[in-house]
This record gives sequence, C-alpha cells and structure tokens, in this order.
Amino acid sequence: MVYLIYGKDTYRSRQKLRDLLAFFRGKVSDLGIFGVSNEDFDQVQLEELLKSQSLFEKKYVVVCEELLKDKKASEFVKDNIENLKESKNIFLFWEEEVEKEDLKLFEEYSEKNQQFNPITGAKLKKWIQVEAKKLEKELSSVEQDEVVTRCGSDLWCASREIEKFALGAESEQRGGVLKYNPFHICDAVSAKDGNKAWAVLQQAILMGVSSEEVFWKVWWQMKNLILVKKLHQAGVQNIEKKSGLHPFVVKKTLNSAKNFTETELHEISFDLVRLYHESRRGLQDFPIGLEKILLKL
Repeated sequence: MVYLIYGKDTYRSRQKLRDLLAFFRGKVSDLGIFGVSNEDFDQVQLEELLKSQSLFEKKYVVVCEELLKDKKASEFVKDNIENLKESKNIFLFWEEEVEKEDLKLFEEYSEKNQQFNPITGAKLKKWIQVEAKKLEKELSSVEQDEVVTRCGSDLWCASREIEKFALGAESEQRGGVLKYNPFHICDAVSAKDGNKAWAVLQQAILMGVSSEEVFWKVWWQMKNLILVKKLHQAGVQNIEKKSGLHPFVVKKTLNSAKNFTETELHEISFDLVRLYHESRRGLQDFPIGLEKILLKL
C-alpha cells in the first residue's frame, strides 16, 4: 500500500505525515516502523521491507523521505511501484517536489496522494487562527497581520510567531515568569551554544514537551541555516526571493550562519537525519541522541 504526501508547504505536509504515523502506531508497535531517506537509501533493505513481514507484526510501516531526489532510489521506486502497491506493508512517501511523470505513476498506483501548496490570504489567516486556538490563544487582527508580515507563507516561521504570542500570554498569567520558550532552542543552536541548547532541551522535557518536538525546531533551524549560507556564498543578491523565506528570517539566519562552516552545518544535519532513522529502527535512543548532538555544537 502506497501513500504520497508532497508539496512546497513542508510544514503542513510534515504535520500530515506525523498524523498518519500516529494513526498507524495504533496498529503496529514502534518495532514495525522503519524509515529510509535519499541520504541513506539501501536497496537491499527496502527490498526486504517490500517482501517480508515480522513474526510479531501484521505489517510494517515504512517512511520513505525524498527518495525521488536520488537517481538510484528513484529508479528502484519506479521499477517496483506495482509491488509496493500490492505489498501488505504500508509505504508513506514524503516529497517536497515531484516531477509530473512521477506524479502520474503515483496517481495510478498509490492509495492516496495529497499535495500541500503554500497558502496565502484568507486561508493563511484562517490557519493562523486555528493554530493559535490550539495553544488557547486568540490573536487579534493586528497580531495576525504581524505574523503574516514577518513570515508570509512560511508556516514554520508563522508557528514560531504564534507560539511567541501564546507564551507571552502565559508569561503574563504567571507574573512574568516563563520557564520554557521553544524558540530558545533555535537561538541556542544558531549561537552554536551546545550547553544552552542542552539546558533548554531539559527544560522542555521537564515541562512535558517531547524531545521529538524539540528535534523538529532544531531541524527547521538547521535547514534554514544551510539554505541561507549556500545562497550567500553563491553571491545571490535576493536571498529572500530565491529561498522563499521572509526578509526577517533571512536577516536573522544570515547573521547566525556566520557561526558555522558549511561542513559543520552538513555534519549536524546528517547527525539529525541519522538519529531520526536509527531511533525508529531501535538503534538509538531518541532523547539521548538529541542530547549528544546538541552538546557537540
């Protein structure tokens, strides 16, 4: 069985992927969930997952991230798409971009395709309202406009701004004492301050925030750092337009990118990807692995 989730709006597509995984976790244990990406594609492993079943699990759930970006992985997927469809196991494909020919193939063989394009205007305002209500916060029209001005259609940025407003309200209710701010982890990572990043992670865990939620904040920050640094080194004049990021985000990220070499950024990103996949295979403890990565900054 095949599912395809794709589109430039990676915030909502990631959210959809997490929702699907949460649904399937009710049917299989974590031992039945595997992950493979374009960076660690192993044809033999995927062939085994395509054909095999566990003695303890009725089916496997395999998360396939951006396999179509890798030539070898893409060819394997296309050659085996019918087998993937007929398999008793579930294959969740997550892609940011899908070529028209590949999309036609998935439309023919997948159980469901869902595209997430960037949202604007009234739809964006509606999304902001809904996300704010999840945090028990009502945003005024002025506050909503402020989020849009700062972030545009970048929902990763917008989610941070919404949480800032929500946390600000919590701070007032607690007499100005705010124990944990999720944006501090991004600031600590950007400053290359491993000890502070580790401390923020511990605060988050003590307050009931999952290490995986902190992970996605770190991943979002690393992705922006790499993108902005590459564009700057390539001499791109209009980084905002080329990256699709809001000018506020670009300016802040560009300053932070000076703290890292390009090699360092790629090494940290590789460690994060490896942690994500190995933890799902039972090869790493997710919270401890994240601690190690942060302390190495």
